[in-house]
Amino acid sequence: MTRDKNPSFSYPAALVQEIQELPLPSPSSQETGERVTIKNEADALAACAHMLGYWPQNSLVVLLTDGKDLGPLLRVDGPNSDQDLPSYFSYLFSTLPVDPASGNYEAFIFYFGNYRPQHISQGRGQEPLSPADHALEESFWQQTNRLLLPLLDEMDRNPLKVIDFIALGPACYWSLSPQEPYLQPAHRLEAISHSPIYLKLQGSEQDLPYSFQEARGQATEDLSQTQDPAAREAWLLEAELAAQEEAAKRKEIPSNFRQMLLDISCWGLVLDACQQAGALEENLTQAQGADRLRASLNPQLAGFLTASLISPTCLTLLLYTAAFGTERAQEAILALSQELGQPLSQDPDPFPAPGLDQLLLPLEELDQQFAALASNHEQVGRDFTAHFLADVPEEPDWQRLLLLQRISSLLEGICVQEANWACITLQAWISWYWGKTSLSSHYLDSLPGAAGSYPVGLLEGIHHFGKLPAWMAQARSLPGPSSPLFWR
Repeated sequence: MTRDKNPSFSYPAALVQEIQELPLPSPSSQETGERVTIKNEADALAACAHMLGYWPQNSLVVLLTDGKDLGPLLRVDGPNSDQDLPSYFSYLFSTLPVDPASGNYEAFIFYFGNYRPQHISQGRGQEPLSPADHALEESFWQQTNRLLLPLLDEMDRNPLKVIDFIALGPACYWSLSPQEPYLQPAHRLEAISHSPIYLKLQGSEQDLPYSFQEARGQATEDLSQTQDPAAREAWLLEAELAAQEEAAKRKEIPSNFRQMLLDISCWGLVLDACQQAGALEENLTQAQGADRLRASLNPQLAGFLTASLISPTCLTLLLYTAAFGTERAQEAILALSQELGQPLSQDPDPFPAPGLDQLLLPLEELDQQFAALASNHEQVGRDFTAHFLADVPEEPDWQRLLLLQRISSLLEGICVQEANWACITLQAWISWYWGKTSLSSHYLDSLPGAAGSYPVGLLEGIHHFGKLPAWMAQARSLPGPSSPLFWR
């Protein structure tokens, strides 16, 4: 399609004023039944914001739909003023976690400016726009329209069908004009809060947060809460002393495969035990959930587990254990030892896990397992790498990953320094597995420069190239608030 590269359009101030004075939809227009559908721009904006969990700023967001459900969703920082826009949009489309040529997906594209939008809550934004409001809106309109030509050109080249381009301004939201390429006002922002989708998902008059940091603060589970302060303090003291003792012992002896096998086997049993104890049971208060998690985890064993995290290799294998099962992680350890020609029976005796001495396998059995992998250890290693880096569509075990995230958050309070960094790294990886790249980056940014290890550097590289897990393209069971409208 040939377009005028320098279109001349005037800011539609009169039309914006008219839109500002339109009656708002009645909150009673909420649909009944189990599902609500996107019928207009307000519905699409409400769905987008609730899937993110906040109103983003300086962001371009692509929301995909297969015609039945919404998702996945991709948010990237908006382009800089001096950025090459054709390259920017080409990169954006190349990072989508679906095959655009498959024909199974269509997309909404949203643009959010670098400011906090006003008048979204009900009961606000009734007044006509002031001259200052018009000045802000016109600045946003001009800024956003410069994006349209390169975006539309990329849309022409890309097989993915874009349903609409919607921009959230300071007081109004805008959509593509049928006469493209320019934006026309759709409605004032308060109309969003009257959307049936907004009402169904919000469930209260409280605004969504206006930044990722605000959302993160609201969503963080406080595992320091308790119904029994004395029991909590006793648990923390015993676990912290155990962690210090275990870490001191491990620093004297290099990590080895027998220790790694014991550590991962121990973690697998702990994840199973915490699940069976109802540590993820719904409808628990934060205090009840934290108490149940501590009660499920012997403090001496908690200290042992934190010390195991000092090893970066153990950290990666622990993610694999939670995501795809203990047996597969154990097999990966044996395959790695086979790859390096180092039978486990040659390693020194491991430090025993408190109360779990039965995990120590006889050396003869270890040698037999080592020999059994002689012909396929390379395949086992490739499988481990592909799954750990989320290059395969097979979904991980979301409940066990959620449990690992909670345990690692709990252990942060008792860890020696290196293990504390490892707990944060675990949470960064798990967030990326969920497709929550902003949250994952937030965890990485909270690490000091001295915390660098190959799991940290690897995940930083993944973020740099905009890679998303392969299972994001078809996963329907990702964790998060359940909704009849969308999947994350």
